[in-house]
Amino acid sequence: MFSSVFSEERVLWDFGVVIKKSEKTVGSSQNFVKKEQSNTTINAVLSDPFIPPVKSTHPSLLPHHIAFQQQKINFKLNPEMKLNQVFLLTGKKYLQKNYQSVIVILEQVDLTQLPDNERHDLEYWLADALYQTGEYSKAQEVATSTLEKNKIDRLCLLLAMIYESQGNHKKAKKQYLKLVTQYPKSDFFSSARIKFRILGQP
Repeated sequence: MFSSVFSEERVLWDFGVVIKKSEKTVGSSQNFVKKEQSNTTINAVLSDPFIPPVKSTHPSLLPHHIAFQQQKINFKLNPEMKLNQVFLLTGKKYLQKNYQSVIVILEQVDLTQLPDNERHDLEYWLADALYQTGEYSKAQEVATSTLEKNKIDRLCLLLAMIYESQGNHKKAKKQYLKLVTQYPKSDFFSSARIKFRILGQP
């Protein structure tokens, strides 16, 4: 406990308490402080520095609500823009978590004209962007269609999360199990196994 002595008074800043110096002494081992009203005013209220601030959560950002609220974007691609430029632009927006822009851009692109690797990335970004903005039905459609052509672990995980967000725990559990059994070396293996166990609890 830290204290500071001013004249005849001891100010305990920790609690905002002022203790007057004893005016009477009784016996050799006990001191009693005379009760009196203190005229000292403490103008500063000090809070405990070890208590972390409480973060308020907006109702719309709770589970099963849209994770990102963004304004409607009207964006037209330059018809002369090359597909590799579109790919780079979309990747930049995705990394910036500007999911609405990702959706708007890819709605204007014929993905079949792209090489397989780039097309698979764009399809995943689109499915995830739809998921992140709460478009679960559209996200499911894109993820399911893409997974049929490109069986990769991240799409499997994304589809499981989409099902879970829709409240379809049975399908989500099945998808998590598929990831665990078919992709044992996946970076998502541990997370999928934990989710599978959680959803399996009564």
